[in-house]
Amino acid sequence: MGNDITGRKKDCVVPGHKYIWDIPEKFHVTILAVCLSENELTRLGVISGGRNAMNSCKLESLMLSAEGVHVHSAKSENIQQVLDAKFKLSLLRFGSAASTHDLEKLWQASMIAGEFRGAYWAVMTHHRTSLKMQESISQQVSVFSILNCCMHQQQKRKSCDLQRKMNVMGATLLEHQRQYRTTVCR
Repeated sequence: MGNDITGRKKDCVVPGHKYIWDIPEKFHVTILAVCLSENELTRLGVISGGRNAMNSCKLESLMLSAEGVHVHSAKSENIQQVLDAKFKLSLLRFGSAASTHDLEKLWQASMIAGEFRGAYWAVMTHHRTSLKMQESISQQVSVFSILNCCMHQQQKRKSCDLQRKMNVMGATLLEHQRQYRTTVCR
């Protein structure tokens, strides 16, 4: 249990759960970018809203805004509350881990299942997670995010290629229909 900004005792999802301001600052940008949507980041005032999802300007803004998260403040408490509420089930599932080995097994199972966002928050805030484990998992999430982005871009390209082919086929079909009508109507 910790105290909130006014000194009152805070409820905690899992006993011994770390707060975001207790996690090394070098992980804050990754946590925010991976665990929160652009809408959530905007609502929390971490980034300004806009039409394009997480472009380089927003990532830069995210990096600058994450600087204050390492301090126990109203902003960091709000972020903590949103993450805890969003990933409550993951926190409870990982909270039962009695050892680092158990945490690693839960992490691997979550990665295989593609449920890495909640698992990432749960591992990063678990009281048994060492700095070495945080670094390893953060690297895995970074690689996974890059691969995910590449796959998304590849799917987008394939979709655009397919749309172009469909447009050509549609134009060809219209031309054949026009030719047919011209031939039949004579």
